Amino acid sequence: MTVVPTLFQCMVRSPTEYDLRLMFVNGVKHTSIEKVQARAPGSLGQDVHDPCSGEWVIGSLTLRVLGYSVFVFRNGQIKVSGGSKEFQSGDYDTWLKDHVVIPVMKVLHEINETKQPMTDSFKICLLNGSMSIGLVANYKNLCFQIHQNVQNHPYFIKAILPVCFQSNGWMLKRGRVCSITIQFRSRDAPKLSTVRFDQGGRVQFFALRSMEELRRASTELLLFLVQCR
Repeated sequence: MTVVPTLFQCMVRSPTEYDLRLMFVNGVKHTSIEKVQARAPGSLGQDVHDPCSGEWVIGSLTLRVLGYSVFVFRNGQIKVSGGSKEFQSGDYDTWLKDHVVIPVMKVLHEINETKQPMTDSFKICLLNGSMSIGLVANYKNLCFQIHQNVQNHPYFIKAILPVCFQSNGWMLKRGRVCSITIQFRSRDAPKLSTVRFDQGGRVQFFALRSMEELRRASTELLLFLVQCR
């Protein structure tokens, strides 16, 4: 029942000045970049048709660097997101720094032709995770117990019954339609985080801010399930 990180999103702050036009030109021929697109200011969905013509001002770059999705903004902020399947054990932040942030930023500094790269800092802004608790016996009854007891829980805030229990009664299915949703407040997160699981026992955690909070959420869930059974 060990929880593992799945998807992450982090913001990197760099004191380096970025020339987005130069980065686009160099990025299209860099071997570690799968794709690079220039976007108009204020619209991530609008392509800059010819970034070398001078007719458009580039607001941001979208790149695929070393398998990770990267956004570079004019204000110097960089958003890096992707999966954590390469993480095995140890400190997650250290793995993220050494195996994702530093290699990705090295490529960005190369296409920016940075002479002396300065220290880049990063912060996780979203972390999802998963774990398996095995087949859940008496799942329907457990869901109603969770829904009834969550109001008095010191960590969890709200439970939303599976859709299949709300209208059409019990249906032996898997997936979100038969998953119970429990909301909670993750430390430093601006919005509520959520955890979902179905009778198959696959648990998914969404919108946390650290591996520490992810582990805490998994521990709180297991204790709550024991309490409700």
